[in-house]
Amino acid sequence: MEKIKSILQNKSAAGLYLLASPIPAETLQALAEEQKFSFSHVRGQGVATEDAFMDEIQQAGNFPDYFGRMDESIVDCLQDLDHWYPRRKGFVFFYDHAEQLASGDPETFEMAIDCFQQGLQFWRERGQKPFYIFLSGVGLTLDEATLI
Repeated sequence: MEKIKSILQNKSAAGLYLLASPIPAETLQALAEEQKFSFSHVRGQGVATEDAFMDEIQQAGNFPDYFGRMDESIVDCLQDLDHWYPRRKGFVFFYDHAEQLASGDPETFEMAIDCFQQGLQFWRERGQKPFYIFLSGVGLTLDEATLI
């Protein structure tokens, strides 16, 4: 937990992380809240299709009812996190059981990772608030993520 805490305390460490071992969502949420960050939990258990992923990301991210259910809509909503969490100093997304989408619908999983990366890039360029994404999943590998 100390490694994650250290990452969250370092604004320049904002990025995409793959957890080497699972942690309870409540633990990560507590660490995020210590930093006054929002916390969004994408519950990947049973999410193996694009429709299921869109439902879950909309709920987890507190995206509006008019959410368009496509990759551009995810990116737009990630770039608008300030509108839903204006008093937060940063944003944390935790996507557990991500291997279920990765194996069930690899194209949608790749799209999700691309959307997360676009969101990360947007918040890096703004430089105001850090955006962190933590993924966990049995047997999940991801070249784009830093393994911790």
